[in-house]
Amino acid sequence: MSDDIRKIIADAILAPSGENCQPWKFILRQDAGNTIDLMLLPDRDQSLYSWGQRASYMANGAVLENLTISAREHGYEPKVALFPDENNENLVARIELAKNVTVVPKNPLYPFIAERSTNRKKYDTIILNADQKQALLDCSDPGSIQSQTPNASSAPAGPISILFTEDSDKMKSLAAAGSVNESVMMSNRYLHQFFFSHINWTKEEDDETKIGFFIDTLELPPPALAGFKLFKHWPVTNLLNKIGLSKMIGKQNAQIYAASSGIGIITVPDLSAETFVRAGRVLERLWLTTTSLGLSLQPLSGLLFFMYRIMANDTERFSPAQVEAIKDAYANIRGIFGLTGGAGGAEKPAARSAT
Repeated sequence: MSDDIRKIIADAILAPSGENCQPWKFILRQDAGNTIDLMLLPDRDQSLYSWGQRASYMANGAVLENLTISAREHGYEPKVALFPDENNENLVARIELAKNVTVVPKNPLYPFIAERSTNRKKYDTIILNADQKQALLDCSDPGSIQSQTPNASSAPAGPISILFTEDSDKMKSLAAAGSVNESVMMSNRYLHQFFFSHINWTKEEDDETKIGFFIDTLELPPPALAGFKLFKHWPVTNLLNKIGLSKMIGKQNAQIYAASSGIGIITVPDLSAETFVRAGRVLERLWLTTTSLGLSLQPLSGLLFFMYRIMANDTERFSPAQVEAIKDAYANIRGIFGLTGGAGGAEKPAARSAT
């Protein structure tokens, strides 16, 4: 493997994924020149978030966005085919890298691949100017005349749009809806165990495993950190939920989300695997753009993935009350503007998870 290809892949894996589970694998096809197969690793995420692996397909889309940006930075023109093998749904993309003989403009987002991170510090509520807002909205994917997938039908690929609001009342309502994720997670045994099994409690553990996320990325103050270590024990959390722990955590998170400069959503035309790969590219482009503007972003996608599972009538591991809370929050989001992420200024995060 050449140093260029090694660097391109190293840049690609700096993409976001749920609980930093990194559900991807690269296969370099040396028999076909510089061709890389991007593979989904479904076993990396079997949580309640992972309905149909849609969250993992989004993560692979973010990887693909990083890879294409980095490829051009290193003098290659990437040719991407999504799901090139109709018999292998885990083969997300095949990327042919052709060495460019002409000088191509560098993508201004490239330097921010390494800087992008989830920032859970309290936001500084600043007013975004018109240029900043337009730069964020320009990250959308207008779709194409024909599907990008070689083996798919000739149906047009619908647009993936970004919508945005700065209205304080709408933001409070959206923040409350988004925080249902935390309330459900802390009151659902399966989600609780999944979440805490992905926490690395020391920097040494995080560097060694490179899967999951470092506890310091949660930005917990010392008193809360001590309590959080108790919460990893389900009997303790379940007992405290009887006096309102999960609701309290949801409310605290809602207050943080509502203090952002704005809340936006990424809308998708359908629930196909290809669409979620494209949505992942949009999310990463949006996140890199946000970083380039000196802003911070925290994605809030858990509630929507819960809703997809409910829409598929897979509610076995949710309580009736949790199902209703998720449905109500989802309807609230749709009622405000259609169908996740909050952007705003903040201090730099205290820690990052290893990749």
